[in-house]
Order: sequence, then structure tokens, then C-alpha cells
Amino acid sequence: MIEPGAGAKLVFAGSETDGGAVATAIELLACEADAISEFMAGPGRLVVEAYFAGEEVARMAAQELASALPAGLAEQVRIEAVPDRNWAAEVERGSKALRIGRFILHGPHNRGAARGSHLAIEMEAGLAFGTGRHASTAGCLLAIDEIARRRPVSDVLDVGCGSGVLAIAAAKAMPRARVLASDIDAIAVAVTRANSRLNGVASRVMGLHAAGLDDRRLNRRFDLILANILAGPLCRLAGGMAGRLKPGGTLVLAGLLNDEARGVAATYRAVGFHEWKRMRIEGWTILVMGRR
Repeated sequence: MIEPGAGAKLVFAGSETDGGAVATAIELLACEADAISEFMAGPGRLVVEAYFAGEEVARMAAQELASALPAGLAEQVRIEAVPDRNWAAEVERGSKALRIGRFILHGPHNRGAARGSHLAIEMEAGLAFGTGRHASTAGCLLAIDEIARRRPVSDVLDVGCGSGVLAIAAAKAMPRARVLASDIDAIAVAVTRANSRLNGVASRVMGLHAAGLDDRRLNRRFDLILANILAGPLCRLAGGMAGRLKPGGTLVLAGLLNDEARGVAATYRAVGFHEWKRMRIEGWTILVMGRR
């Protein structure tokens, strides 16, 4: 029994061969946890940790996750007590400024490391998933950097914006672009708006609370679409993505474990996309695709 007032941590441990189960865990927990992380805990061993304000909500999430996992993996879900602290912020305070392409990611504690760079992005950990340090995010940032060097971009859509790091990066690297950042989570949209103000791009980044592409304000075409979410939602959105990318535009898909990338790429090829580039970073794949 966890002491009253203490936080709770849900832990799911799997292996690299359980990639689908790990993706399921991340998809379920990302919308409910206060903070979430995924890391290698030894050769071939993947661990997902999700932090909650209290035991009751953590146990409800554990039950939901266990029911969604194969029988042999459900027993790998456990709950642990943790001190009542903002764990996402704790992790961020201990991190150094990070250079990814021309971007410099930093927190409020190390602004000096980014002084003088117009592509510095300040991100403070909060309730929305994504402070910019996950391998999928790094790959998206590299793609944005390359696209910004290659051609002008005026309209950008970030589907599943989370903390807004990709929307902010696009706005900074593409000074003429207007960015529409959408998320199914209202808290994520609020955090994106706050981070856009913090980074001086609020006039060109519009936060939108929407489920997938189901909003009339998304019924237009974009030069660049970013979607760092998960394989299942990406496959379901393929047809809608095809109708929203301008001819000659670029689509960046991420949040994919390496063994999921082939299926997602095939789904998008079936609706008229072609693959330009594929990046693999720490077990995750980023697809850069186009449509004539």
C-alpha cells in the first residue's frame, strides 16, 4: 500500500521483441501520466515508466494497460511508490543543452549555452509529453533542419504537437511559415501555446485542440506536415494526410519502432506517397515522405 500523499510510478518491462507491446504501453499511458519515459535497461530490455500524482489513478492505468497486453506480458506491469515531486521537471533540470542539427535545446537553467543562436529552443518539462530529448523528436528536428535548408515553406501542420517543440522548431527555422499545432489533449495545446510565447513565435504558431484531422480548420493543404505520434494512429490518418499535403510537399512521420516502419511506409505508399529518406535513431525510425 502506498502512503497517502505519495506519488506512484507504473513500470512496464519488456524486451526488444515486444516492440508492439511497448508501443501500446506508450500510447495508453502518454494521455494519462504526468510524465513518461522509455529507455533501454540492459541488452535487449525495454522499460516504460509513467508517473502519476497518486496510487488510485496509477492502478487504474495499470489495469487498463494489463488488459491491452498479451497474457504473458501483463504480469510485467507493476506499481511503485515515489516521493511527491514533479519528475519531468527533475529530469529536465539535470539535463545539459543539446545540439541537434542547427537547433539547440535547453531549459531555463542553462539559457547561457544557447545565447546568440536564433535556433535555440527553450523547453521546460510540464504535463505534456515531449521535452525534445526523445530519439523520435531528434530525428524530426534533423528533418526540419534539412527541409528548411532545401526550400521555402509557408504552411506547416504539426499533428500531435505535445509540448510544441516541433512546431516551434519549424517556426524558427522557417521564418515565413505559419504553423498549425494540433493535439487531442487540451493540456498539450495549452503547453504548446505557452512554449511558443516563451520562444517568441506565438504570432506564427496556432494551437488547436482537435482529434487527429477532425477539425474544419485542418481542411486545407500544407507544405509540410509533421506527425510524431504512434504507428496505429499514423496508419489510420494516412488517407487524410494525403488530402492535406500540397503537391511537392513533405511529410515527416515519427514515433515508430524500427519494426513498425515497414508497415507504416507501405500504408502511405498505398495512398500515393513516396519515401525520400529514412532515419534510424536508438531503435526508432523517422520517415520523410513526399507526394507529387
